This record gives sequence, structure tokens and C-alpha cells, in this order.
Amino acid sequence: MRKIIKYALLLLCIVMMKVNAQEKKTLPPDFNFLPSTEVDVPDSVWVFFRKGPLVNNQSGERMKIKPNVDGSFSFSPSFIQPVYWFEIYFMYYKSRQRAKPATYYAEPNDQLKVIYAKAADTGKGTIPKMKLTFSGKGAEKYKVVELLGKIKTDLSRSLNEDAKKEFGADSKTKDDKIGREGYYKSAELKVYLNSILEKVKGANRQSQDTLLKYKSLIGNNITNYLSYELSSSGYFSSWIDYLYRIGNSPNFRQTITDFYFLNRNSVIKEVSDPLVKYSKDYKFNKLLEIKYETGFRNKGKSLPYYKLYDAVKAVKNSGLRDILLSYLMYEPVFTNRITNTDSQDSCIRDALAVIKSPELLEPVQEQLLFFRGSQIPDFTFVDQEGKPTSLADLKGKVFMIDFYFYGCKGCIAYAKRFKEEIYPEFVHNPKFKVLSVSVDKKREHWISAMNSNLYNERDYINLSAGNLSWKHPFLKHFNRASFPFILLVDKNGRLISKIENESSPVIADFIRKSLNEKNSK
Repeated sequence: MRKIIKYALLLLCIVMMKVNAQEKKTLPPDFNFLPSTEVDVPDSVWVFFRKGPLVNNQSGERMKIKPNVDGSFSFSPSFIQPVYWFEIYFMYYKSRQRAKPATYYAEPNDQLKVIYAKAADTGKGTIPKMKLTFSGKGAEKYKVVELLGKIKTDLSRSLNEDAKKEFGADSKTKDDKIGREGYYKSAELKVYLNSILEKVKGANRQSQDTLLKYKSLIGNNITNYLSYELSSSGYFSSWIDYLYRIGNSPNFRQTITDFYFLNRNSVIKEVSDPLVKYSKDYKFNKLLEIKYETGFRNKGKSLPYYKLYDAVKAVKNSGLRDILLSYLMYEPVFTNRITNTDSQDSCIRDALAVIKSPELLEPVQEQLLFFRGSQIPDFTFVDQEGKPTSLADLKGKVFMIDFYFYGCKGCIAYAKRFKEEIYPEFVHNPKFKVLSVSVDKKREHWISAMNSNLYNERDYINLSAGNLSWKHPFLKHFNRASFPFILLVDKNGRLISKIENESSPVIADFIRKSLNEKNSK
């Protein structure tokens, strides 16, 4: 009998050990979505989980999910990391629209049931905004994220209202107020600047109080992570930058930047949390902060690339520094105020020596493809009649090659800016050509795009990548699958620049200088 009891206890211990091991096993978060009774079921759902420290659209896992007949759908990422940033798009193909993405955070072992419903503020006749209600293991953090998001939204609304009260709603009243004699040293401006500072501080205190209230429910890791990821601190630098841009008075600019640097450390805190590598908003806002501060210190003068690069390189946290250096190289929004890119290639070479992580080096190494003066690969694209155009046909011409697809809003925006602000100077120059290349697989989409006159002009060389679409060897060479993708090329088929967020004067200057260069063998 004792032996039986002994074996039974042993068996029980083994079973309990297995149960405990199963409970401690780390699994990816799991999501089960169900529709409410009053929502249009989407045609499909797109989900994107970011993976690792990079913040580009290639670094992560994409899912395209077709809901079941009852509108339910489930998903889970295939990888494990301490915290996940993910977004969900509800797609409605009939209207060629998608609901605004919902952005959330998850942790390993989350087991979530999510009810999606039409938000109360959805306008009549529009695609629904989605209201998501979470329950299950890990659900508490979604309530916290919602509360922190509301704090930021309320702050943004309040700051906008204050700006309208202070400067009026149109540019003339802003100019009149800022240009008024003595305004830059007035008590009125001082009160306004202090109100920005105090409102940002107040929002941060409110966020910290919220996190403290829910800390016991969501745990230390996610509490610390959300304290900087969803912080309101970025509003301080962004609003001072806004004032800097609308105020042309040197005295006004000096006053507001002095105020900023005097108070920045009371609002902006440095982060050493190892989970910062998985953040998105914090890293984005940190680079914007550095961009703004570099501009402030430069006092409105011409801004060379190396000054911004050096400012990022000066970040003390080496892990964060390397992430930001890599991010700077591939995200054009951070370099859109650079007026001189002559030092960019040398900065890229320096970054390759500074950054240690192979994962972070990859996007920097990709920039080697865009070094000024590098030979672009040969290509062949066809026009409506099937006639091919290749690189050899452009020899002796400076040309811009612009890849787009039908329905691409960014493509339309760039095409409009180019036609209005840049092309008129070069339209009659026989040594300059524009190649407009559609990556649409469907010929009817290409034709519709040309007929719309939104993406190109009739006097462009209008071409198609055909069935290869974005898998065309030319685009694969540059690892491009997002559009618009635009290159400026000189008379000898060598790269002048990849065009991203450069200003119209900078682009025109690139073309002008290249047209004036003598041909080289």
C-alpha cells in the first residue's frame, strides 16, 4: 500500500511539473476577433506585427485574413519577443477603401477575445471606424493604451485651440502677430510659451498617474514601456518647431528656441529601458526631436546632412544610437529639411563602421546602392504599343524615372508637385526626359492612370513594367516594393539621387547642375 501511495505521489508530482512547465512556456499572443451585431464585416483584414529594432515596413510579419462567414477571424504572430507593436486594417474592396488602422501592443502569452464594432463617431455613408473591446488574459493593457491615447489626443486638441486664440486661423494673422514690434519679448508670448510647457507636463503627469493606477494589473515591463512609448513629451519639441517655422523674425526664433533649451530637460527624459528597441512611436519622436533641435541650433541656415547625422551619433545610449542611425538612413521624413546632401555618402560609410548589429547594418548597406555616381542597372520597359525603352535609349539625357501604381496617393502627390514646381523649368529642354513607369499588373489600371493625368503627362515617356510589376529586375536590384520610387539619373546612366522628401528647389538644383555638367567618357 505504501508503494502504491509512493508511486501515486510521484505520478502526481510529474503531472504538476508538466502543468507548471506548460504554464511557464512562452507563447506568442493569440487573438480571436468577433463582430458586434451592428458592423459591416470587412472583405479582409490585414495585420502587421513589427519584429525587432527596425521600424521599416519590411521588418515584421504581414497577414492577410479573410473573415469567416460569421465575421470572426483569428491570428497570432509566428515569432516571440518581449513586446509587440501591431496594426490592423479592416479592408473594404468594393469601395477601394480601408478603415483607419488600429494600433496596439501585445505581450507573449496574451490570450485575447476582441469584439469589433462600428465606432459611434463614424460618419453616415463612410467606411466604419472600428471600436475594439478586449477581454481575456492581457486585456488590461488595452484599456491603458486607450486611456493614454486619449490624453495625447486631448493635449493635441488643446494646443491647437490655444494656437488659434494666440495667432488666429490664417497665415496673415500669424505673420502680423509674430512680426509685431516687440512681440518676441512681450509678456504675452511668455505666457503662451509657458502654457505649452505646462500643458505638456500636465499630460505627462496624467499619463504617469494612469500607469501607476494599472501597474499591478499590467506589470512592470509594459508599464515602463508605455511610459515612454506613449509619452506626450514630443509635443513640446514639435510645437516649438511649428512656431519656429511660422515665424520668420530672427528675434522671435531666438526667443522660442532659448525657451525650449532652457526647459527641455524638465519635459524630455532619456530612456535606458532595454525594451526601447521594440518601440515605434518613441524612436520616431526621438529622431524628430533631434531633427528639430539641429534646426534650432543651425539658426535657419543651410543645413548639411552631416550636422543631423552627427547629432544622432551623439546619443549616449549606444544601443539606441545605432537604431536611430539606421532609422535615419532609410526614413526620408527625417531628412526633408536637409539642403545639402554632399556629405551623405561619407556619413553612410561612417555609420557602417559605427553600427555593430548585422540587423541594423542591413538597411544602411542598402543605401550603398544609392551612392551618387553609381551606375544604375540596365532596364527595359514598354509603352502602350509594346515598343521597348532601355537605358541605352537615354544616353546623353538627364532623366527622372518615376515608378507608381494606380490608386497610390503618395504617387499622385509627388506627380502634382513635380508638374507644378519643377517640370516647367525643364519642359522644353531636349536633354531632360521623364520616364513614368506603371507597376500595375492590370493593363486597364495603367491606362486609367494615364487617362486621369494625375500620375504623369502626355509628353513623358509613359511605360509599364508589365506582368513583372514590382518584381521587375530593376526594382529588385534596389529592393523596392513601395512607391513612389523615384531616381534622378545623369547623362551617363549614373545615379544623381534617389528622390524621397527633398524639397522642390533641391530637386530642381540636382537637375540643373547635371544638365550643365559636361559629358564624361
